Amino acid sequence: MAANLISTGLSGDIRNTGLPCFEVTCSHLNTPRGAMFSTDNGFTVSERFDQGADFSTATGYFTAPVTGRYLACIGIRIDSVIDTTYIHVGLVTSNVDRHSLAITQSLNRSYEHMSVSYITDMDAADTAYCKSYTAGSTFTTDTQGESSFSMVLIC
Repeated sequence: MAANLISTGLSGDIRNTGLPCFEVTCSHLNTPRGAMFSTDNGFTVSERFDQGADFSTATGYFTAPVTGRYLACIGIRIDSVIDTTYIHVGLVTSNVDRHSLAITQSLNRSYEHMSVSYITDMDAADTAYCKSYTAGSTFTTDTQGESSFSMVLIC
């Protein structure tokens, strides 16, 4: 018999504990340009939660268990932003790549933070991962532990 995944609270709120949902934090000293969040790339990836066990910390990939629309949220803090022309943050899925760009105009700051969110259509078994890229600098950057990646099925 299947477990009851939908419940209501005393105030009338509805909870669906069967929806795929995860959040991970990640950090990396001397982050390589174009790196994705995975332990294979030297990132320290920590799961805050993974409802459905659909995210792999080893590969950095989320695999959609069902077809639907997913909300993806990415927040990245990059330290040692020296002579950087721009910072690119993106979500790469089996269907489409989505990119956000912060133009920094030869920025010299101790850190920069970017937050982006996307609603993306995914089929069952499609994958998604996030990556960041800094351009214009000969220096490496550091991705700090305040960086996070999360996704949830919304419809």
